[in-house]
Amino acid sequence: MPTDTMDLETARAVIAADREQKEQARRVELSAYAGRFFKYRNCYSCPEKESDYWWLYRAITGLADEGAYLNGWAFQRSVSGIVTIEPSQFGYEPDESYVEITADEFWAAANKLHLDIGAVLLAGEPR
Repeated sequence: MPTDTMDLETARAVIAADREQKEQARRVELSAYAGRFFKYRNCYSCPEKESDYWWLYRAITGLADEGAYLNGWAFQRSVSGIVTIEPSQFGYEPDESYVEITADEFWAAANKLHLDIGAVLLAGEPR
């Protein structure tokens, strides 16, 4: 790190090198999540009972170009039936509130949602 006797350019170079080293370590840390699948117990703001929760599923496909974020996609169906399927980019690794799952479990949930959406569309009316 910079010292009192360093000139400004040297101090900036030291700081930049330190920042780059930390960013590279972070990219390595985050890249360990690529190809993994998670689910998260989601809810609206004031859940009162277990049935107020649903699973949000997340697939992590890799790192964003700059390497500071995880790329992937997520889907969920809320207790009120709202379905979201969206690209996902987040700058933190899954914490203990995320449950790691197998690819088979993830794809089974995705296929079930797909079939459910198809059934609603074929029925021709909202539920």
